[in-house]
Amino acid sequence: MARRRIVIGSQLFTTATVFAAAVVFAAPADADAQPPPCGQYGFTGDALLRQGDGLNTSFTSVGTQAAGRAITTGASSPAMGGTVSGGFTAPRHFDLTIRWDDGTVGRYIGDVGSDAKAYGTANGAYFDTAVPLGCVPAQAGTTTPQTTPPETTPLGAPSPATTPPATAPLGATSPAATQSAATPLGATQPVAAPPVATSDAPSEIEALVNDARTHPELYPPRGDTTGAAMAPCAGPFLSSQALADTAAEHNDFLASQPVEWVMTRPHMHASTPDGMQMSTDAGAPIDQAGFHSLRAQIVAMGYPTAAAVVQAWMQDDGGPLNWGHRNIILNCALSTAGAAHLQGGPGGHYWTVNLGNP
Repeated sequence: MARRRIVIGSQLFTTATVFAAAVVFAAPADADAQPPPCGQYGFTGDALLRQGDGLNTSFTSVGTQAAGRAITTGASSPAMGGTVSGGFTAPRHFDLTIRWDDGTVGRYIGDVGSDAKAYGTANGAYFDTAVPLGCVPAQAGTTTPQTTPPETTPLGAPSPATTPPATAPLGATSPAATQSAATPLGATQPVAAPPVATSDAPSEIEALVNDARTHPELYPPRGDTTGAAMAPCAGPFLSSQALADTAAEHNDFLASQPVEWVMTRPHMHASTPDGMQMSTDAGAPIDQAGFHSLRAQIVAMGYPTAAAVVQAWMQDDGGPLNWGHRNIILNCALSTAGAAHLQGGPGGHYWTVNLGNP
């Protein structure tokens, strides 16, 4: 009985066919809807999380933090009790841990949408709240993690146009390749501050991705490891300013959309507002940057630090996500990458790593 929840997924694109491992869980959001006027959301009593796997989890708490007993029930599963902890880490973002009596641990990460209901995932399974959450006295907090399905695209015939930019080892400083920052996904205040680029996060996430690529033993997968890549690559990714720029643009685009839209898969990888074009498609930004033969993308929202993002991609990517993020990082056929981090927008933090081969 899977009870962990974390937003993550992956997509693989090859030759003229697209294979999508991610599933669309959320209903389309109203792009014009405005968030309720609330400075801090919280629990107001009985909370019910309706899960996409058929389970319903309930607990009772008041305020920004949850505590006490939780119970999960399902039509084909016996009821199970547990202890809930955690809570809101930002005005609209929460991160809950439930330690079930059978020894398993569930992590529920969600965001409050424009209808004041919460939407989130645990181990790739979608959940929402049955009733709206309420406003509580404001309390400082930090943003919560949410990751999205990685995309990879080996394409058919290379397009003749762009020449890929010069590359250097990913994470290494070079006069030519400074990476712009993008915005991590998570939760934000009802009126979100404009996105702010950060200069340190991109180089940090590049270094950590390369560390995971060359030393995956330091990031052992948790849970069912079926399908998880284990072998290290011989060297780090080469660093590309052009890919970093496309990653920053992708973060800007995601930060311009409502959280509910972003969390509706496969929108985290979309490059157009209609959600029809993926970033790894032919003619899309990564291809236009000069990477024609193989393209991939991994994205996360809400994680406050690069370390938390890479840990989720490498260690908490199983279940319905099929270890997509981990397997892309450990795909030694991919040669080049560029990363960006953005802080701001309705998701709080956005992280994108674009990868490809000329």
